[in-house]
Amino acid sequence: MVVVNHLKVAEQALQFENLSVIMLGGDMIRITNCSSGPDGRRTVKKLSAGYCFIGAAAIGTDGKLYDGYSPEARLKSSLFSVAKKVYVLADSSKINTYDLNEFGSLSQIDGLITDAGIDEEGMILMKRHRVNVMIAE
Repeated sequence: MVVVNHLKVAEQALQFENLSVIMLGGDMIRITNCSSGPDGRRTVKKLSAGYCFIGAAAIGTDGKLYDGYSPEARLKSSLFSVAKKVYVLADSSKINTYDLNEFGSLSQIDGLITDAGIDEEGMILMKRHRVNVMIAE
């Protein structure tokens, strides 16, 4: 089962007949094609997830995870309480940067999935917070 709030991810997941897909409700954000808002957060709080994959717009040198849109950040922050394992997806350009809305911290995640462009400073940040880094190819 896959639970998503991103319209295109839901469309991709529907191509696999063995997957059940749940699309979180709420207001659609045109810029990101994502749903968010109180309806989505209420649904999330009723779930129990094995693995959660969350995108981050920025990962600060302070060890915090950031998003640019506050309703999306609120939805992301609610995921930490329902998932057994949390992985953050962020390309290397997002590391050691900041955005407007904090939604979590590196201490709350089980791993970071990023690209091979992560620099030494980024790796030091991840080691300091004991984050397992996985390079996607």
